[in-house]
Amino acid sequence: MLLADSTTYVHISLSHHSQLAIAVRRFIEHVRSSCPSVLANAAPPIVEHALGAPPSKEGMEGTPAQRTTSQTFLTMALGELQIAHYAPIRGPALGFATQLARQRWTNPSIAHAVADFGQSLLAILALSAPDFCADAQASAAMGFTFAPPEATQFAGAFRAATDGRSLAELANMMRPFLARSDLKTLARFQRLWSHAEPLLRISDATVRHLLRTVFQPHRSVPTRSPLLPAHAASMRA
Repeated sequence: MLLADSTTYVHISLSHHSQLAIAVRRFIEHVRSSCPSVLANAAPPIVEHALGAPPSKEGMEGTPAQRTTSQTFLTMALGELQIAHYAPIRGPALGFATQLARQRWTNPSIAHAVADFGQSLLAILALSAPDFCADAQASAAMGFTFAPPEATQFAGAFRAATDGRSLAELANMMRPFLARSDLKTLARFQRLWSHAEPLLRISDATVRHLLRTVFQPHRSVPTRSPLLPAHAASMRA
């Protein structure tokens, strides 16, 4: 049942992959037009991490409060990007998570993993994104010494919701318990996923684009972005 439901969900997601990309671009364009470089004066270590720049010299790290606040807004930006990415398939994703909640497994480890995956997916879909630009601008005006409560709550909830296995990892967990005929179904799902994953995940280039939008101007050439968790970037699919 899990493999069949997963296959259906991935097929539906693939049919919307153009809309997913458009939704992400629209979010970044909104940030670019509303609050470009809003995090450019955040704590240097967070800016450097976001842009892939070398670490600051000692004594330029910012205060602990500034580093915590800056990290909150980094997480918030990535979280709101993920929510935008889910928007075109919110209905199918909710249906898939509901189906997972109804499944029963005799193996405790699989039962726990499936339940965690479904609950995490529901948690992501339930997130209500604060106004990133308004909150970041308010914090910037105070030297990033604080983050509004809704920003802190959102960042914490997003981190908690994305701390788990991906759908591909979950499917692979089942391999030792599958009948021979089901192994063929698993192989078909893996082939589908190898085709779908590059189309469905938020690309590294897209993440870098968002981070440059909010963290520049700072001299650096991004080499590696602090990517979304693999299962989140892959739409937990």
